[in-house]
Amino acid sequence: MTGVRVAAGLFLLLATGCATQVGRVDREMVLPPGAVRHVLDDRQRFLMAVPVSDPMPVFPEDLRLRTQAVVCASFVVDADGNTVDVSTAEAGPACVGSAGIDAAQHARLREAVAHALSQWTWFGAAVCTFPGDVEPDDACRTERVAIQPVPLRLDYRFVFAPGGRVSADRSPGRN
Repeated sequence: MTGVRVAAGLFLLLATGCATQVGRVDREMVLPPGAVRHVLDDRQRFLMAVPVSDPMPVFPEDLRLRTQAVVCASFVVDADGNTVDVSTAEAGPACVGSAGIDAAQHARLREAVAHALSQWTWFGAAVCTFPGDVEPDDACRTERVAIQPVPLRLDYRFVFAPGGRVSADRSPGRN
């Protein structure tokens, strides 16, 4: 019976040891400092770009981070809903948080972000202009509304966090 317990314990240890995560990636849209604001008149409404496909950057499997790394990206959603003019950075007010990451690691993370962003597609942004006899609404679905697709610059902050062990503990009362 002791041999069975040892084998079960060894299996649990090996299974737990193999259940590691390389890391995780989170993202958030940020308002860039000095962002240009366009004023619309009371007959106009703005339709924000909506992602159609927005895959997350792939965390490089062989990259081991000891602390989080932040990559900021700026890009344009063109009038057709394509992501163009992608640039990534490691500096700037929104990019704080990459202390201890060497330049080569950060370059690989910026490459992962740029690759993911190159695949993003959107239902593009637009400005709706309503005729004088039509009450404007936020959906822009009224007849005779003029819809003008517009390009839109967006900034995102991607946070790469080191992975950790996945707990095999399934005791009642534990999360």
